[in-house]
Amino acid sequence: LQEQRKEMFERQTADMKESLELVKQLHIKNKAKAKKRESSLKEALGQSQSAYKEKKEALKQSQRICYEKDAALKQALQEQRKEIENKFKRQTANLKQSIEVEKQLRIKNKAKA
Repeated sequence: LQEQRKEMFERQTADMKESLELVKQLHIKNKAKAKKRESSLKEALGQSQSAYKEKKEALKQSQRICYEKDAALKQALQEQRKEIENKFKRQTANLKQSIEVEKQLRIKNKAKA
């Protein structure tokens, strides 16, 4: 009976050792999988962050170009407005001068007549 108990105890001990070994192996496998997952997630995060930075920089460049174009357009419009104003002033001055010449001619013609 004692021999049977001893054998049973040894079997149980062996089973427990085997179970413990299986648990250890499973833990090692899970740890390796977790590290692999973590590594791939870190890589994906890095790629995502660099893509975000690239897009952000592209947006800044695009905005800069828009501001430059906007400034150039405003300047061109201002210059065009000044040209139109100057042309209008010249035409007005020429018209006034023509009217004055016309008056002088009428006065001379009346004096002659």
